[in-house]
Amino acid sequence: MKKLSRFGQVIIALVVVVGVVAGLRTLPNFLGSSVLQNIDTTTYQAVNLDNGETYFGKITQYDSKSLTLTDVYYFKEGDKTKLIKKGSEAYGPEDAITISIERVVSTENLLETGKVMQAIEKYKASK
Repeated sequence: MKKLSRFGQVIIALVVVVGVVAGLRTLPNFLGSSVLQNIDTTTYQAVNLDNGETYFGKITQYDSKSLTLTDVYYFKEGDKTKLIKKGSEAYGPEDAITISIERVVSTENLLETGKVMQAIEKYKASK
């Protein structure tokens, strides 16, 4: 078998590096598409993040880079029984958040019969 010249070795190394870089650049798009596969925009979703936080709301926009969640709720820190409405905090944020797809671990459509949806409906009825 003929040995590659130094120039040939450099060319092969460059092709491999370019291939790896191209693969890494498309990874977020691949991950984004997998966590956004089954979104039903007519209902609420749970959006689970890489830091353990979960937000509940309606995903109104999404693409391979980010998603926008409106009518947002989350559990009070350390208390998985108390649901907080986003926007009711002292600093007065808007009731919408945009989340980078890279932070999203999973999304789940919520059933109307679930405890979170019942808590959301109870909150809305009280306002």
